[in-house]
Amino acid sequence: MSAIELAPEIAEDFERILEHLVSNAADNVASRIQDIVRAIDVLERNPLIGRPAGDGLRELVIGRRSRGYVALYRYVDEIDTVFVLALRSQREAGQAQAEAGVAWSLVADSDTYVYQAFGRARDSAQRLWSDQP
Repeated sequence: MSAIELAPEIAEDFERILEHLVSNAADNVASRIQDIVRAIDVLERNPLIGRPAGDGLRELVIGRRSRGYVALYRYVDEIDTVFVLALRSQREAGQAQAEAGVAWSLVADSDTYVYQAFGRARDSAQRLWSDQP
């Protein structure tokens, strides 16, 4: 099973989505958030399930229409880890560009986050193997 790492920006994405749902008196807000989390959990067993989005990124489509979201992520096979970088409603501004095949603009630190996490995982693996008899 692949590990899943969430970029720090994902918390802001969830807050934005939650605020939008609450302000629009959406039905079953908690259930909708749980659906997003369950969909992201699918990446543990199927890290390549998302559609290619260019530059090594993938998009996981979650739900549809007014309940539709897209998670942008990168899978690093060498450490069997999925890095979820952003979460957006399919109706948010800029989604038309993403659907046209233009990769999302990432927060500047997101790529750095992936490589820092990759380094931490590599260092942990090296420590683990060096502790073996």
